[in-house]
Amino acid sequence: MEPFVNNAVLRFVPDEMHRKDARDFLYTAMDALRGILVSNFIDPDPDRARRCWRRASAHMRAASGPALSGLLVDE
Repeated sequence: MEPFVNNAVLRFVPDEMHRKDARDFLYTAMDALRGILVSNFIDPDPDRARRCWRRASAHMRAASGPALSGLLVDE
């Protein structure tokens, strides 16, 4: 799944210099989501999972910087 997402999103990052930053950001987002999903699999609580994702995505949005400007979508 990661290579597919990576290639799909990086087509929207025209600046070669920002592609590594965008790729690193995407892998971090996927790692955070994977952690939330594993936690929810072990102890199912959809409300907690949503709260965790909202918190994680808010921090990632703030940390994304210029590498992903214009690519992030609000919930």
